[in-house]
Amino acid sequence: MAVMPMKRISIYALKNRRKQILELIQRRGVVEIDDRKADETVFAKMDTVPAKSRFENNAAALQSALDALDKLEPPEKSLFASLNGRDAIPLSKYQETADGAGELLKIASRINTLWKKCADNRAEILRLQTQIRALEPWMKLDISMRTISTPTTSVFTGSFPVEYTEETLRAKIAEGAPDVDGVVVEILSASPQQTCAFLMCHISQGLKLETYLRSIGFTYPAEPSKVPPAERVDILNGRIAALQKEINENEAEIRTHKNRREDHRLLYDAHREIRCFGPLMAEPARVSHYGIHSGRERRGA
Repeated sequence: MAVMPMKRISIYALKNRRKQILELIQRRGVVEIDDRKADETVFAKMDTVPAKSRFENNAAALQSALDALDKLEPPEKSLFASLNGRDAIPLSKYQETADGAGELLKIASRINTLWKKCADNRAEILRLQTQIRALEPWMKLDISMRTISTPTTSVFTGSFPVEYTEETLRAKIAEGAPDVDGVVVEILSASPQQTCAFLMCHISQGLKLETYLRSIGFTYPAEPSKVPPAERVDILNGRIAALQKEINENEAEIRTHKNRREDHRLLYDAHREIRCFGPLMAEPARVSHYGIHSGRERRGA
């Protein structure tokens, strides 16, 4: 098939009409907008990068909002709906959506803010749940995990890397530190990999007992609670409940915008497909008034 030369046209019009002109050309599909070298003594290219970036950012915000809506309220679609393509809309509907772009972008921004807050809250809930799981072996302890002494006693709250019962741990201490007597031992939890224990002795023998305990693998908790573990768990569960309540409220607000989903999708398509920030040139002396677009006629149009 012979390659036919394409006719080139240039449209010279008021700058404030360039968007309408380009949208009309796009809808008709008869002209392919392209770049061309201009007579720099007459015309100069405008810097459209900031405006193009703004449209790209708006498109990204709209897409994020649509993703959030689709996750919370999946659209009802048949199995083969994706094969049907998009329905054509009248120009009046397109213009109505364009006129309401400001409101739709504000809604999208609000949805994204709420959705990000939900994500942050979920991450915080996971962190708090991790703290709760770390406290579970210590739940029998009814004092602060940071307690290290009283006026007359030394206190040790920590873990061993092996399993002990109260009897076997007492026997271990009696064998390894026979000069330390009157040691109180309470096993808080035990498993083949770890034994959590509470120990106490007279303050005068505290250093000797601690030295021996460390020699058999005793370690203090990495993040000891200021309050008894059970009380700390209640505090953490309260924070989790508050965070979950905020998630539910935010998701409920996002769902209120589900009826505007198609408007957001249409506006997203408009931002994604827009070409008005392409090869626009203007007269330097009259840059605020006139612009020129260059393109080629599409064969078969």
